[in-house]
Amino acid sequence: MAQASDPGLKHWRPATEGDALMILGRTDEAIARHREAATQELKPWEATSMEEQALRVADLCRISEPNRDKLADAYEGKP
Repeated sequence: MAQASDPGLKHWRPATEGDALMILGRTDEAIARHREAATQELKPWEATSMEEQALRVADLCRISEPNRDKLADAYEGKP
């Protein structure tokens, strides 16, 4: 990931890292990375895709309901 060089795609990095952190069981860090991802200027479909992916990973990792809510809240109000 550190070698990602296409500046047009770098906004995906924090969300992808957040998903990986969830898989590793580092939920608080994962939520923080998703919050960072959501602060970027995103197209509506990008924000929706990031949120849906995060919630899918959270379900697979059996992340608690309150933490799933935090993930969803990160993307709340995005276009």
